[in-house]
Amino acid sequence: MTLNTNVTSRLTASGFLEALLLIDEPHSGIVGSTPTLLACGAAGSNDNGSGVCPTTGDGTGRSTYNGSAGHANVFQGQPIGANEIVWKGVPFDSPGLTNGRFNTRIVRLINVRANAGQLPLVSEVFLTQIVANVSITPGGVALTNPQQTVALFETALAPTSNPVATLNQCVSANPGIATDPTQPSIQASRTELSSPFRLPNTLAPRFERKTMLNVRPIRALQVPRSTPPTQIRINPGTRTTPKLVS
Repeated sequence: MTLNTNVTSRLTASGFLEALLLIDEPHSGIVGSTPTLLACGAAGSNDNGSGVCPTTGDGTGRSTYNGSAGHANVFQGQPIGANEIVWKGVPFDSPGLTNGRFNTRIVRLINVRANAGQLPLVSEVFLTQIVANVSITPGGVALTNPQQTVALFETALAPTSNPVATLNQCVSANPGIATDPTQPSIQASRTELSSPFRLPNTLAPRFERKTMLNVRPIRALQVPRSTPPTQIRINPGTRTTPKLVS
């Protein structure tokens, strides 16, 4: 997989990322899926030492990825460039037939994170896209629409300062506040103000008050069926920390 920006998925071990490839929705609760997770590299996964797990099918395609010994269904990605992830040597078995009709094999990629800050904002009308190109090498498996838009983003917080403070380089403004927060923000000997800093939210749906209705139970590993829009759960008094860069 290649992105149009840098990958920021966390490293979990030397040479491996948190980005996972799942086959047939294991541990998801979906009808027909297996409740058992077996990660390539875990005991019983037939890991050959390089993150590749050879798997032998049963001729029908039904138990190839059921999570039993020798049948891994979770594979970790490895970085091969700033914006590339590879899942090496993933065994792929035909899903087989049922009543003369082909079954479906689901391959899901999760925990792929990208650096949105590297991409410029196009405009307030056209959202900036994070694009992923997926390929399989060597060939043999045809991909329809291998290029996908996997994320859209725009400015969610618009920082403002009112009034705008005029500060002189290398001259402290209101230094007394650092030792005594009760000190006024205007000093008699100075004309500068400690300018109020605001972070108004331009995307109201992205912030949501936390209630018991949107607190989900936590499982050891939860594989969602789909990825919901990003929302930030907040409580009254939630704080943000602006970073001032000169």
